[in-house]
Amino acid sequence: MASAIRMVAKTLQGKTITLEIAPTNTVKELRAMLLEGKGCEDPIECQLLKVEVLTSGLLLDDDQTVESAGLLCPESDVMVVYRRKEVEAATKQSIYETGTKGVIIPDDVTEIVPSAFSDDKTILTVTIPESVTSIGQNAFNRCLSLARVALPKSLKIIEPCAFADCESLETVIIPDSVIVVGEDAFADCEALQHVTLPRSLAVLAENTFAGCVSLTSITIPPEVTVIEAFAFFNCKSLKTVAMSYGVERIGEAAFHSCKALANVHIPASVTVIGRSAFAECESLSEISIPGSVETLGDYAFAQCDSLERILVDEGVQVMGKGAFMHCQCVTSIWVSEYLRCHVEGAFEPQVLKHITLFRDSICGFLQRPLPIRNSVADSQFCCCVCKETTCLCPSV
Repeated sequence: MASAIRMVAKTLQGKTITLEIAPTNTVKELRAMLLEGKGCEDPIECQLLKVEVLTSGLLLDDDQTVESAGLLCPESDVMVVYRRKEVEAATKQSIYETGTKGVIIPDDVTEIVPSAFSDDKTILTVTIPESVTSIGQNAFNRCLSLARVALPKSLKIIEPCAFADCESLETVIIPDSVIVVGEDAFADCEALQHVTLPRSLAVLAENTFAGCVSLTSITIPPEVTVIEAFAFFNCKSLKTVAMSYGVERIGEAAFHSCKALANVHIPASVTVIGRSAFAECESLSEISIPGSVETLGDYAFAQCDSLERILVDEGVQVMGKGAFMHCQCVTSIWVSEYLRCHVEGAFEPQVLKHITLFRDSICGFLQRPLPIRNSVADSQFCCCVCKETTCLCPSV
């Protein structure tokens, strides 16, 4: 094996680079050594960085050995050029550079057209200028390598599926200028961990973040009044939801299968909790339904396997079928007398150990309760038994 020889080169900035290299090493191997020696800490920037080796102003071919290229001669003029692999383009049709790259949207673009870069698996980053006001449907859909995008303060509309299936995207900061985020806009972005929502947004559309399995927390601004169906469906790492007063409706399956969600505060502005809204939230241990809620949808908290305590405040009038079906660990429930008693199957009495209910709410939720006696003559409560369940309700 050939022994290493010292090679000296200079950068465009005049910095001298010295390294030990074997004469049989290729120019391609030399470029890899130069990239490694650059010491780039940001992995995305490392992928964007490109190095070129020139001698006497001529670009060298990758397959040449450093000896045959004359790079080891003391009098050789070796120049090392570092540059970022970025292209300016408004659509993928105008990109000719191969390999991974960053894309810079031109300054005169006001709208990124639908499907502009869809299915381009080589884009790592996107820089969007302040001239852009809208990002079209499917604009970056299935850009599987896209890890970083900076959204401008001029942006107003993100159309449906704009960034869906961008499985490498980790962080999204949506500026306060944005008033519309379309359905599935960031659906199935599997690496997405951090999202900042704008205060300008009134509605979280259907499936906006569905399938974002790495998302750990979300803060819903007070300006958001509606969380549409499946908005956070199957965000199985979501542990914290900070929901501000102002949210009025939580749609069907909005947080279905958020398996890491341990607790959630439902603000007193909410009037509707949709069907299966929090179903299969396996870590949820307690829930308080405020009195502002008029309708608790069918199966709203079904199969919440860790749910132990339930508080349904007075004012809640309609509790849907199977609202707490298959909640195996429930030990206590408090419900208001104003709940309509004709709803069947909201609770499963065979799995309850102790519940506290007000009179007139009991007959719809416990199957064939049997009054047996007043435990104390002047007591406030009578005792009812249904299978293994002991219930307390106000006596008349």
